[in-house]
Amino acid sequence: MKFKKIYNAMGLQCTQQQNHSIESICDAMMDLHKAYPNAGAQEMVSLLFHEKDMSVKVFDLNVVILYFAAFEVELATGVNNLFTVDQHNKWLHFSLALHTGIELFSVWHLNQNPQLILMYYLDTIEKLDILMITQSDPGSENYGIANAHTMLHQMYDVSLQDTLQYWWIHTKKNVTPKITWSQLHYRYQDHINNTVKRHDHNKVLPHGIPNLIYESPEDFGALDFKVTIDQDTIDHV
Repeated sequence: MKFKKIYNAMGLQCTQQQNHSIESICDAMMDLHKAYPNAGAQEMVSLLFHEKDMSVKVFDLNVVILYFAAFEVELATGVNNLFTVDQHNKWLHFSLALHTGIELFSVWHLNQNPQLILMYYLDTIEKLDILMITQSDPGSENYGIANAHTMLHQMYDVSLQDTLQYWWIHTKKNVTPKITWSQLHYRYQDHINNTVKRHDHNKVLPHGIPNLIYESPEDFGALDFKVTIDQDTIDHV
């Protein structure tokens, strides 16, 4: 009690007492962003504490992430923002050419024929709707996805004409699908997506069951960038 009395007399407040909102951190965030333009949410929490005497829960980044979503949209993150695809050709001597596609936000921890790969992609968006961006290694097997994904976005947003809604990632940079291949022998989609991943304090992305993160991003302080499309449009593509 003596410590609490001294603490309060110094005008210090714990995180819960400060109870910050995106409005209360706005001015401080603007100043910090000028000085540290590349700082992410986790680093901003530390900067707010050490440079602005503002305490935001380290393991609850909702306030900072919501600030990014409201005032710095280019830094916002959430489900259906990025879909990364990759081919695994190590089993070609068994005549097996595999392909994976991962919604990167919720799961942070498909064959040689481009038309077949495109069919897999279209099957996926029939279930999930279209995501904002797709990415892959610069392999020709993904050209169908790049063209169709861009075409769909341009059909729904005329301002995207003459743009490419696809990221080509250099060799050894498209890491997440590579990890998936290494787990293929003993793990499957339902098991992976319904299991809590090991907590990692260095990750700003949410911790929890991937299916819950994907289905209810708002519970994790995240946005949903999904663009709903109709079946006729998919059939046309």
